[in-house]
Amino acid sequence: QTSWRDSTVDIRDISNASDVSTQASWRDSTVDIRDISNASDVSTQTSCDWTADLRDISNSSDVSTQTSWDSTADTRDISNFFAVSTQTSWDDSAADIKDIPNISKVITQTPWSASNADVKDTPKGVELRHKHHLQKLTKKLKFTLVTGRQFASDCPLDENYIDLTIAGSPFTVEMIENEWKDRRQDHGSTFIKYIKEQPVLQLNMLLGTNDTETGRFGTTVVVGEAGIGKSTMVQKLIQDWSQGKIYQSFKFVFQFQFPRLNLIYWKTSLTDLVRENYPYLDDALEHLWKKPEKILFVFEDLNQFQKNIHFNNAERNAEPQHQCLDPNSYCLITDVVRCLIQGELLKGCSILITSRTGKFDSFGITAINRKVQILGFAPDAIRQYFHNYFRNEQTVSDVIKYIKANDTLYRMCYNPLYCLTLCSLLESSRAQGVQEMPLFHTTSTQAVSTYIINLIGRSGYTFESCSEDLLKLGALAYDGCCKNLVVFNRNQLGSHNMNFANVITALMMEFQGKDHESTVYAFNHFIIQHYLAALQRIRTTTENKLLESLNAEHTTTDGRFTLLSRFLVGLASNNSTTKPDWELANIDPAVNKCVSGWLTNYSKRCDPNLESKKSEETFLNLLYCFHEFGDAELTRVTLSSRNKIPFMKYHLNGADCVILSSTLMAIDKLEELDLRCCDLPDEGVQFLLPVLHKCKTVRLPNNDLPANNVSF
Repeated sequence: QTSWRDSTVDIRDISNASDVSTQASWRDSTVDIRDISNASDVSTQTSCDWTADLRDISNSSDVSTQTSWDSTADTRDISNFFAVSTQTSWDDSAADIKDIPNISKVITQTPWSASNADVKDTPKGVELRHKHHLQKLTKKLKFTLVTGRQFASDCPLDENYIDLTIAGSPFTVEMIENEWKDRRQDHGSTFIKYIKEQPVLQLNMLLGTNDTETGRFGTTVVVGEAGIGKSTMVQKLIQDWSQGKIYQSFKFVFQFQFPRLNLIYWKTSLTDLVRENYPYLDDALEHLWKKPEKILFVFEDLNQFQKNIHFNNAERNAEPQHQCLDPNSYCLITDVVRCLIQGELLKGCSILITSRTGKFDSFGITAINRKVQILGFAPDAIRQYFHNYFRNEQTVSDVIKYIKANDTLYRMCYNPLYCLTLCSLLESSRAQGVQEMPLFHTTSTQAVSTYIINLIGRSGYTFESCSEDLLKLGALAYDGCCKNLVVFNRNQLGSHNMNFANVITALMMEFQGKDHESTVYAFNHFIIQHYLAALQRIRTTTENKLLESLNAEHTTTDGRFTLLSRFLVGLASNNSTTKPDWELANIDPAVNKCVSGWLTNYSKRCDPNLESKKSEETFLNLLYCFHEFGDAELTRVTLSSRNKIPFMKYHLNGADCVILSSTLMAIDKLEELDLRCCDLPDEGVQFLLPVLHKCKTVRLPNNDLPANNVSF
């Protein structure tokens, strides 16, 4: 009677034994009972949490086994048995009982948590074992922290997955330019409008249609910008397959991440790769390789593969040492991947590859059956995401109104990682006691800062390791701001000593030029471009140059520097509620003092009577800057002399009303707020309510509101 724990027990070569009686509870170990000959009685009552392998037990008169196995049970080559009685409860494994000759009686009672299995059917048992393993791996929704460490949340993937818009028609250069040109219009994001118009490609159609003769889907490539949901989509696809919902023509799905393949510097084989990731399939692999059309390989994050795959070097690839034509052939990892993708290894298998937009093309893979792009969330999906996060209809309604009112916050909500960033920040602001709309205290600077550090962390970088590339990107971005450019060519990247690689691929996308021959580049969004431009200026320029950048807003009429100036002010803030809590925000205190002084002087230059549309626009931009800076005392002192504020010529949108409310609340007393003829939106009045109650008089005529004139 033995309780064996945390060890390997090997009982071999026991001959001429008249009686072996074992009552054992074996856990966390591998038990191998082999080559037991001439045993007259083997009675085993075992509760095993590991793999039990009973082989080559011959000339036994009776084997009675009552087992509760939590892993794979493999019972083979047991000959000359008079009786085998098996009562098994297998919770997460497949049973393979094969090649047992001369069995007079097999009694099997097997409740499976995964599904019912025919224990005599070896392939079926292995399939079910594999599917149940993948079900456990994909059960919880996974995130990646800013440290690059992946973890599973408590959120079930089934309940929280939201369909992404996947299309064969990606964003174009023209759309990038229109998103920038239309930034001052009220009809919203060009990207989100385009996504709304696209049909949702369901996961069961992602691989397209297979070849009716071979059953092969070929190689499918899914591209998308950083944070757009590629990994979560793959997780959902694998979960649905393991649950029997999609692609049941595949008997096995094997998943690999290119960042992990970077760590393999020695020669390896496809068999070793699969064995290391799925060790329970060790004995079945040779059988699996015989039917490659039943296998789907998933390779994630090709853009993060740091090794050179020679897809188009025919002379090199013809050399014997680079030809990986058999699953057991040992080659460089790059050759294993290349031969698999090119169909030289396991010809007939299907392959799914994910990569960031543009980066995939640099690998020169030509044998592609289908290429699609994840565009992101449509408007309904955005709302559903916030609903899944907050789980409260009133909160969701308030959050959606607040975000839509702030155009800078809403424009990038098609990106799931950005949505997660916003949810986290808004939840934090409410936890700090900011409960009433519209006073969620989340600035655009804080939102974009947190989002970018997440992108960097997910790519495996820290600020220290990529600061040089980020500042080069910032210099390119600032050059684009000055020239009103959002699309760049290779020469422009080269002038800043940049290559489209490493962390840059997390923040920029690659496109085909309008001539359909050249390659051009753009930041994932113009908001990111202006943020990086501000970051570069505030970290590398003198105070005088910084003031020049802040004052540039007054030198143009097209608003090209408006967003830049707000980010400059936001990055200079040392207020704990608005300062981004990460490395990029370690700004010299002198910069904060410089920007604080600029805000004071800027206020003095503003027309106190706001007699023109331009003066109203200038004053409104000042309020945006105060909001980003987050210094309530500076706002109060600077604006206290303005006890009457007229806005009668400039059309205010919801975002403007949020800023008016949050900044004017700092003023102790406000005699009059004149908002006649401002074309106020209905929700704008709701955003203004907190500050309206502080005003002695409020004028709202000619705004197409229910009340033509309201006085307080």
